[in-house]
Amino acid sequence: MSQEATSGRVRNSRRNIVAGAVRSAVALLASFVTRTALIHTMGVEYVGLNGLFSSVLQVLNLAELGLGTAIIYALYRPVATGDDSAVCAYLAYFRKAYRVIGLVVLACGLAVMPFLSLLVEGGRLPNDLSMYACWAIFLADTTVGYFAYGYLACMPMAHNRGDILSKVDVVVVVLRLAAQLAMLAAHTFYGFLLVLPVMTVVRNLIVAGRVRRLYPNYVCRGALDDGQRQDLRKNLHGLFVSRLFATLRNGIDTMCLSAFLGLAIAGIYNNYLMVLSGLISVTTMLLTAIIPGVGNSVVTEPVQKNYRDLRRFDFIYSSVAGWVATCLLCMWQPLMRLWVGDALMLGWPEVCGLVLYYYILKSGDMWSVYGEALGLWWNMRYVSVAEAIANVVLNVMLSRWLGVGGVVLASLITLVTLSFVPCPCILWKSYFKGYKVRKFFCAHGLWLLTALPGCALCFVLCAQLPDGLLGLVLRGAVCVAVYPLLWWLIWRRSERFSDAAAWVRDSGLLTVG
Repeated sequence: MSQEATSGRVRNSRRNIVAGAVRSAVALLASFVTRTALIHTMGVEYVGLNGLFSSVLQVLNLAELGLGTAIIYALYRPVATGDDSAVCAYLAYFRKAYRVIGLVVLACGLAVMPFLSLLVEGGRLPNDLSMYACWAIFLADTTVGYFAYGYLACMPMAHNRGDILSKVDVVVVVLRLAAQLAMLAAHTFYGFLLVLPVMTVVRNLIVAGRVRRLYPNYVCRGALDDGQRQDLRKNLHGLFVSRLFATLRNGIDTMCLSAFLGLAIAGIYNNYLMVLSGLISVTTMLLTAIIPGVGNSVVTEPVQKNYRDLRRFDFIYSSVAGWVATCLLCMWQPLMRLWVGDALMLGWPEVCGLVLYYYILKSGDMWSVYGEALGLWWNMRYVSVAEAIANVVLNVMLSRWLGVGGVVLASLITLVTLSFVPCPCILWKSYFKGYKVRKFFCAHGLWLLTALPGCALCFVLCAQLPDGLLGLVLRGAVCVAVYPLLWWLIWRRSERFSDAAAWVRDSGLLTVG
């Protein structure tokens, strides 16, 4: 691989990271403002309703089967080799498949309408809202993207230009925020919801225009050969079960809380989930930025080079995850108290469980990047099925007995036993065959142990600070100053630190321009 190609991957990744960071920050701020306005104008039950219907639609979107991800993976090689005819054939297949999927999702959404009341304790919505009207709007938002050029979003990702999508998303998020705030000021919840499908169409039209200008040589024509279709179907089967476990892990929580404890409890949990999801999106942005580059690397580079990259990325990413988890532990409850008040807060056990969930989830992200870049969804299908089933069963059982704490505990159990442990073993067995997966687990255990002193010290120092906005700012300053300093003191003389620092310096990833 030439130095020019490597520099191109780094340059694109840098652009993706910067644009993705801006998009994540804007989206998080917009969600915070929208959620605050919704709570104060309508009430926390509306937050629960919004989260409930979003969770149900996550399940319905399983009809997509991860097709977009599979297509992007399939495009890595023809894009890298300049095979335009293959790219056009995949694009034509994607367009046709998305139209079929849109019809399937629409039909499934209409079919579940009679059963929606079972997911709400008491079966009634606040202020006599029509459950069917609200659901119809949510369903329209989900299905319209399949028909309004949604398939074209795969092209920037396959070319490692996710920054194109991020820039469009920033514009759309700002427009959506302004429109939804206007609807809340008018106290019309239906109008608030109608903004969603309108902005989905706007986003897809803008993306379609950008893609056609940047990649005019790619049009929907041709057909896949038998080998391409067979490989795609195999990956789709594996992706389906992978998407299934991810959806049930993330979506079943709100459904259980709403059905067993009511929309208000589901709304309180979703307030915390919004903060957690925002932080996850910020760190996931790093992954989204580098996945296309990793996909290109595993196609063109030897295993030894990719293993060295994984070691570096894993150390850097897990270190960031430990710092973010520390910030969460020290600042989450003061933030919620300042934002929504004591009446709408969870207890410390649930918060600590969510912080631990975040750290473990993020610690396993880097192996998942390589698993996705290699298309190992089929290899991990049985693990995914087991996690999906276990998560549903544990959520239903434990949420009845322990409430929100049961939901958090169920997620932790399945994440550790049926994701973090077995999936790296599959990756090593399938690709990193000459290396020992035991070293991966030992490294993560060591990173967790070395993260605890900095986390504990920050928590003790922050506990002495007052509540309120000033106290929140001071807590942030403590986390920014103390944790990185202790982390540096622990790791500064290690081979891992030296290797990662040298890579960051030599790659030019942090340079401007």
